[in-house]
Amino acid sequence: MVRIALEGRGWQSAEDFYQALLGALGAPGWHGHNLDALEETLRAGDANALNPPLHIEIAGLDAMGEQARKVVERFRDLVTDLRAEQIELRLELH
Repeated sequence: MVRIALEGRGWQSAEDFYQALLGALGAPGWHGHNLDALEETLRAGDANALNPPLHIEIAGLDAMGEQARKVVERFRDLVTDLRAEQIELRLELH
């Protein structure tokens, strides 16, 4: 399982989250910056340079701006849904 560690302190917007996560995943330039696009590529497991199984760790939740924190929390829900479908994802928020 590949581990991706992201430092979210200072993230203010949803775009800050997408830039960091998509960059860490090695997502292609055409990848959408929204949860639907993330769901598609994580489920398909072939679009990004890094694909499941993944262990994603995001630090600094308490120090993020409200918009960034909300998208991270929605991403947590997405990971839960994908795990229920047997997609090997693990998410840790600090």
